[in-house]
Amino acid sequence: MIKFVSEIMDKRFDFIDIARCIAILMIVDVHLTSGSVFKPLGGGTFHVLGFFTLSGVVYGLQKRDFSSVKIFAINKVLTILYPYFSFSILNIILVGTISSITGSFDRASSVLIKTISLQGVGTLWFFPVFFFGQMFFFYMRIAAKNEKRLLIVSLLTFIITVFLSSIMEKTGFVGSSAHGIANIKQILVNGPLILLSSSIIGGSFIGIGCSIAEKINNLSSHNKNNIIKLSIIAAITLMFNIFIVPSFNGDLHRMCIGNPSVFIMCSFIGNVFLFTLSMLLEYIPAFNKALAWYGKYSIIIMTTHKEFYLTHAIYITLIIVARLLNVVIGVTVIGLLSLVIVFMSETIIIQIINHTSLRYLYTPFWTRVNVKITKTN
Repeated sequence: MIKFVSEIMDKRFDFIDIARCIAILMIVDVHLTSGSVFKPLGGGTFHVLGFFTLSGVVYGLQKRDFSSVKIFAINKVLTILYPYFSFSILNIILVGTISSITGSFDRASSVLIKTISLQGVGTLWFFPVFFFGQMFFFYMRIAAKNEKRLLIVSLLTFIITVFLSSIMEKTGFVGSSAHGIANIKQILVNGPLILLSSSIIGGSFIGIGCSIAEKINNLSSHNKNNIIKLSIIAAITLMFNIFIVPSFNGDLHRMCIGNPSVFIMCSFIGNVFLFTLSMLLEYIPAFNKALAWYGKYSIIIMTTHKEFYLTHAIYITLIIVARLLNVVIGVTVIGLLSLVIVFMSETIIIQIINHTSLRYLYTPFWTRVNVKITKTN
């Protein structure tokens, strides 16, 4: 069992950790109470799918052995579903306490049902989707046998699933569900369909990342020719994001596809922008070290920035301070300040978790092995 955990990530790649940092930054940005700052730049096109693609790239670069589904599955249960249930229990306790004070248990019942049905609440929805996406990728990788076939199968699977999900969305089979007992039926019916569709799309991007890992890694190697190529690609995709992305309303969480063609196009372009930007930032030592560090701990930032009202508390604090100083602050400035303070706070949270028993929220204590929680695909 120790082997399952300790071999999660044998070698780190700076550009991958930097990309993780950019992706988690975009996720935090979307959850800002003041509103998203970077949405016009296309952060919404890759902030979630990017984690799936990055996971696939790691598999491709490390030449993982996919001969044992048992080892792979146990590995993913310990590294993905374990923290999901840890934080879900904390969330249930928090919501249950608030419900007992207010006397309304609609929210608590919804949280409990979503947790048990593996739909998750808040940012925790990502973990079951990531787990099932990994398992779907495993069998897809075995069936494809080589990278070329894997790429073709992954692309076709992604495109077909997006169009089918779009049809289900338009016919009302899937969509966001509200809280409360009245919506329990909606949660139980819509939830599994959303989980299935999201997992297949996520697994497809893991497959895409795995099949093109070597090509991506070749671009990340330091030489002047690559800098020029990356700069041109980054500039083109940035322009695409600025002018095309405003029509992108996709949401993997609620399986909102909108226009399937736009969803597919923006998802691909968004991931290209994520990788090219991360590779360019790798050339800048100051950004390289800091961004890679946050990227290593993206799982902590994912689980702590929203569910415990950190972003909301920071927003309220900034508003109060602005009023006390009689200063008018624009929404964009509040958003940027919020992001800076969130990551400053996360720096402290990461240190506390890594040096206390709180690390067992991410890593099972019964494995009896000193494994850092940064080791996540």
